[in-house]
Amino acid sequence: MGVDSGAGWIISAVVSLTQVLGLALACGLLIAVPGPSVLFVIGRALSHGRRTVLASVLGNSAGSYFAAFCIALGLVLQPHLV
Repeated sequence: MGVDSGAGWIISAVVSLTQVLGLALACGLLIAVPGPSVLFVIGRALSHGRRTVLASVLGNSAGSYFAAFCIALGLVLQPHLV
């Protein structure tokens, strides 16, 4: 059931290798697929130019930080109360 680590401790596998590989595959896919923010910035870059893209990135970042700040304060929309 467990493996002796040499120090007298028994180490047992909590997560199987197939579960770790499945998680690694899912994480890799989520990282590789661009999100809506990335697609928005790329679209703005292709159609408008550098100055507009920088403004878009700043606005997108400000919105993300504001959302994280509201979540940290607990100011989130709770659907079961609506």
